[in-house]
Amino acid sequence: MKKKIVFFSNTMNIGGMEKALLILLNSLCNEYEITLFLKKKEGVLLNKLNSNIIIKELKTSESKNIAYRKIYNFLNRQLWIIKNKNKYIFSCNYATYLPIGSVLALAASRNSLLYVHSDYYNLYNKDKTLINNFFDSIRMTQFKNVAFVSEESKKNIEHIYPQLKKKFIVLNNLFDYKTTLSESKEKINYKNDKKYEQLIYIGRLEEESKDIKYLLKLMKSLKEYNVNLIMIGNGKDKPEYEKIINMEGLSNVRMLGEKENPYPYLKVSDALILTSNFEGFPVVFSEALLLNKKIISTITVSDKYLEIDKNNALIINKKEDNIKKIVDYLNSKDAKKALDFEKINSGRMNDIINIINAK
Repeated sequence: MKKKIVFFSNTMNIGGMEKALLILLNSLCNEYEITLFLKKKEGVLLNKLNSNIIIKELKTSESKNIAYRKIYNFLNRQLWIIKNKNKYIFSCNYATYLPIGSVLALAASRNSLLYVHSDYYNLYNKDKTLINNFFDSIRMTQFKNVAFVSEESKKNIEHIYPQLKKKFIVLNNLFDYKTTLSESKEKINYKNDKKYEQLIYIGRLEEESKDIKYLLKLMKSLKEYNVNLIMIGNGKDKPEYEKIINMEGLSNVRMLGEKENPYPYLKVSDALILTSNFEGFPVVFSEALLLNKKIISTITVSDKYLEIDKNNALIINKKEDNIKKIVDYLNSKDAKKALDFEKINSGRMNDIINIINAK
């Protein structure tokens, strides 16, 4: 009989975290009986989960009657805990910002893991009070282990919680390189005009972490150098970016919306660009390296298997004039070091299995 493990997350809509969860669960389902509880059982990635994975929706009320909502959710939560107390050998709150996921994960197993996918130290502008309030709300100190997707994110939170250093680990996301290679061959109705250098942005359209206004500012200056940008993704700040593109006459920027398969667009581009203020460890970096694309980034991130730094990317500083650097980089012959993604994935998978099977 397979050992039972359980994960908690928000939805299975398109996103870096959701794609990473999909790959992780599908990689584990042959060895474990997996139950996935979602706040909302929705998302185009649901159909890609292995049929052996049990998918359930967390029953919560969103009634406008505050008293009713609180009582219903409290009683439902207590009933769930009674039925599932220490039922699993391993439990994980995969969506960092999901408080109910933490409550249930802590009850479901003594071997509990909180996954931290972003750099909350910089998200909260290094404000210790805000950081403490956030991690208190998701009960971080009660978990047996807390996983970060990069060394940088882990070290930043260690500044705030030095007493928890022993339970902090780095577990970067698995990367489904075989599917990425296969899907990159899909035919699309888009061609890269070879007279232009083609940049691509893939990610959420939101300002706080992604700083897309800075990216559009770069594109205004790069227009005279025949550099184009395609943007793939969706998000709450999309209307604001559309307004900037129209007002500034950025004819070299095209927003293509959300794509379930962005890889053919990455394949026909010359370089991936991210101008984020902070990140965990974007899977899209691995996707770009796999497809032999240049990377322009405002951040460096690493785990023990892969590092995004000056050796495989152009790292730019927002306080400097980066136009000439970008143009020179795009025009350069960039010799890339071959990466063994099978070996990288194997190492990351072994790290995850060791945590799951820990006594």
